Amino acid sequence: MLDWWGPRVYEYYAATEGGGTIATPQDWLARPGTVGTPWPASEVMVTDDAGRECPAGVPGTVYMKMGTSEFAYKDDPAKTAANRLRGFFTVGDIGYLDADGFLVPLRPEVRHDHFGWQQHLPGRDRGRDHHPSQGR
Repeated sequence: MLDWWGPRVYEYYAATEGGGTIATPQDWLARPGTVGTPWPASEVMVTDDAGRECPAGVPGTVYMKMGTSEFAYKDDPAKTAANRLRGFFTVGDIGYLDADGFLVPLRPEVRHDHFGWQQHLPGRDRGRDHHPSQGR
């Protein structure tokens, strides 16, 4: 995209629930694959399966929060509780923070869309991208 549009494309990572990161074109060129650092008032945390924060460069579950905002999934307190850790929430993505705090997503484990939680099926997106209607 940067070759086509030039240094005008910003990369970001966010969820409707709140919080996110942003990478300038210069950030992305210096750190290919990054989605940047947290927005003002947003925080990002990456944890292992035991809920401990991962050191820089170590992949884990990506959690976010936006200030003191809170939300609940409609009529689903179990889902609301399941995605929380110390005031942060996750949509299930895996990634790591580099030594400078830039988030690098690796792969989604669970996707949250308008219809609720969905397990990510390896190759699901790849199949769509290689469909004959996509000109490939």
